[in-house]
Amino acid sequence: MDPKDEFEPPVVSYAHKLSNSSMIPDRSVPALRPPNVFSPGDDFTLWSFRARSYLKEVPAAQYGQYLLSLLDDSAARQLLSTGTSIEAPPAALWEILDDLFNVRQPTLLQLERFRERKQLPGESVDQFMVSLRSLATKIYAPEDRIKTEEELLQQFILGVSHPGLKAELIRRSPDNIRDAIQLGRSYEATSALEPQLHALKLTTNSSPRQPSPRSWNNRPASRMNCPYCRRFGRRAQRCGHNPPIRPTGEPLTFCNSVPVISHISHSMPPLTMSGYLDNRPVRFLVDTGASCSVVGAREFWPRGRQPAASTKLITANGAPLQTAGTASFSVSIGQLCTHHQFYCAPVTWEAILGMDFLKKYKASIDFVSGQITFDNPCPPNSGFLSSVQHSNHWAQPLVDCSPAPPEAKVTKQTLTMR
Repeated sequence: MDPKDEFEPPVVSYAHKLSNSSMIPDRSVPALRPPNVFSPGDDFTLWSFRARSYLKEVPAAQYGQYLLSLLDDSAARQLLSTGTSIEAPPAALWEILDDLFNVRQPTLLQLERFRERKQLPGESVDQFMVSLRSLATKIYAPEDRIKTEEELLQQFILGVSHPGLKAELIRRSPDNIRDAIQLGRSYEATSALEPQLHALKLTTNSSPRQPSPRSWNNRPASRMNCPYCRRFGRRAQRCGHNPPIRPTGEPLTFCNSVPVISHISHSMPPLTMSGYLDNRPVRFLVDTGASCSVVGAREFWPRGRQPAASTKLITANGAPLQTAGTASFSVSIGQLCTHHQFYCAPVTWEAILGMDFLKKYKASIDFVSGQITFDNPCPPNSGFLSSVQHSNHWAQPLVDCSPAPPEAKVTKQTLTMR
C-alpha cells in the first residue's frame, strides 16, 4: 500500500453490511462523504459530531488511524505531543481531542451573552432563532432538551425587536418554538405590506370657479374684447382669461405607517406626542409633510362644522378623500393652549399637526433629545418642551401612556421607541 494512502480520508461504505440484511438483500448504499479535515480554530463541536457519525462503523483496532487522517498537520502534532498512541480506545482519543481543541468559556459568561442577545436590525426571526440555538448549545446539556426549548422560547419572545410582534407573542403565549416562529414569519410578511396600505398624500387644491358651458362658448376670444377683463382687470376669474388669484397648492406627502425597522427598510418611524383636543386626550402625528392639519377621529367632529370650500384632500393614488368640513378645535400640548382650524376627514390618525400649525407656532424638532419646541406667543414664557415619541400606530402598547394634563408643566423626557 502506498504510504501516502494512510493519510487519505477513508471512504466508509455500508453496502456490504446491508447486503446481508434479509429486509434489503440487494440494495446498495452510496459511500458517505468524509468530513472536512480539522484545523485548530475550527468549530470542534460541529466537526466532532460529523466525524463520530462518519467513523461509527470503523473497527476499534483501526479507529485511531482513520481519525488521524481527518486531522491536519498542526492538529496531528498537538495530538502527538500528548504521547497518546493511535491504538488507544476511541473514547480515550476523543477525550484528548476534546481537551485540546474544544475551547470552553465560563458558563456564566455564555449565559450572560444568551440573555443579552436581541434581534438585530434586518435580522429575520429565523436567523434570530438560529443564533439563540447556537448560544444555547454551549450552555445547556443536550440531554436536557425540554429545559433548552423553554429557555429558547422565553428568550425569543423577550428578544424580538418589533414591539407589535412582542406584544402579540406575549398575548398569545405560544406553547412551543414552532408556533412562535410561525407567528413571527406571518407578522414579517404582513409588515412588508403595511407601508403601502397606510400611505397618504395631502394637498390643498384651490380650484377656481369654472364658467358654465354656455358662458364658455359665448366668451370673447381675447382679453381686449372681454367685458369681465375690462371691468375687473387681471382679477377677472369667470371668463377664464386670467390665472387663479390663489395659487394652487403643491402636493405635500406624509407617510403614517412604518416598515418593521421591521426593520425591513430601517426608515425613521413617525413622530407622535400626547396632548388634548377639545379637552379630550389624543395622540398627535407631527408631520412636516402635510400642508394642513386634519382631525381623523369622528368622535371629535363637531356638528356645527363649516364646509371646506375650494379645498380637496387627495390620497396617494390620486383619488379625492371626502372631507366633512372644517372646524376650530382647542389644542393643549404641555403649556401651549390655543385654537386652530382643522379639516375633518376620515384618516387613520386621530389628529395630524401639519405645516400650517407647525409654522404658525414656530415648531422646532430636536431629533437627538426627542423633543419638539413651540414658540407660543400666548404664554409669557418664550417656549416650552414637549416629549415626542417614535411609535407605530397599529401596534398596541403593552402599557398605555397617559398624557400629562394641560395645566401640568411638561418636563424633558427620554425619547422612547414603542
